[in-house]
Amino acid sequence: MGERGLVIGYESALAFWRRARAGAAGADAGEPIGATYGRGRPSAGELAARACMLCGIEPPLDAVVSEPGHRRRGDGLRERMSAAPIPEEQVFRVDRNIAVCRMPVVLVQLARGSDEMDLARVACEMTGTYGLTPWADEGSAQDLRPLVDEAELRSYARAARAIGVRGASRACDALDLAAPGSNSPLETDVALFMSRTRARGGVSLGGFVMNHPIHLSEALQRVVGRAILRPDFYWPEFGLMVEVESDRYHLSPEAVKRDERRRRAFEAEGYVVRRLFSEVLRSNDLLNIFMSELVSHVDPRRTPASDAMLAKRRDLRERLFGPELAEEALAELNMPYFGRIV
Repeated sequence: MGERGLVIGYESALAFWRRARAGAAGADAGEPIGATYGRGRPSAGELAARACMLCGIEPPLDAVVSEPGHRRRGDGLRERMSAAPIPEEQVFRVDRNIAVCRMPVVLVQLARGSDEMDLARVACEMTGTYGLTPWADEGSAQDLRPLVDEAELRSYARAARAIGVRGASRACDALDLAAPGSNSPLETDVALFMSRTRARGGVSLGGFVMNHPIHLSEALQRVVGRAILRPDFYWPEFGLMVEVESDRYHLSPEAVKRDERRRRAFEAEGYVVRRLFSEVLRSNDLLNIFMSELVSHVDPRRTPASDAMLAKRRDLRERLFGPELAEEALAELNMPYFGRIV
């Protein structure tokens, strides 16, 4: 425990920050343990129970220690070593006995047991404007404030890598893949699919910004009713935009009308707009065709993808967007696409 008392890290710290962003408070833990006159220092089990109540975290609680000699046993407590340094500015103090690692530290800790893609998802979530809410039916909350800046995540991960901390290199690779500004888990997965290299199943189609504000002309403001629109993906150099139309938010008649107004507004300003629908994400052929069209705007001289690249792309698509629709798989089998895929 050390002088800081209980320091929460790893998956428990991630759960804390998710609840904090979504405004999901923990239970009232009553009088602080150890504050009563004459009482001895609280046990590890007592601190773990209090931390779970305060932070809304399910036990067992992940706590970090810097040296094996600092380990203490307690019910509901799972203590883990932290090879990376945790300076005081990298913890958030809940009370005098309980602190939580901040996200730059947590990302490096998670890298010890997570792969690059899962880490990149966490980085996109925490630098974006949505948060996962596993405790609620909705699954995620939108239009939140970013929890942390990408530069801060990258600075800590690089410092940890420089001193040989296990997992820090993987965290750095994940940050190279991640993009800030995402407003939904689906946008994040599309961003990862486009950013990852072709050799590893992606499209190598970086250079975009997510939910970047576009200021409309006064004439269009009167038509659309808004001064600013934020396309999901925007390549400033090419005037290219992609709008991700998920089934959850874009199927109602009102949503269809709204999306069409957005598209017309952007095109009236001279932008090229492409709409990416859920059924495209669930089809290998349709997604390859869609991405090849985007590449024709951004990198028209690119050589076609090899069979090995396409096989890995198929695997990555399934991991991110789920199994291919049965009818799409059958159509691909009976009428395979022989066009140019890049």
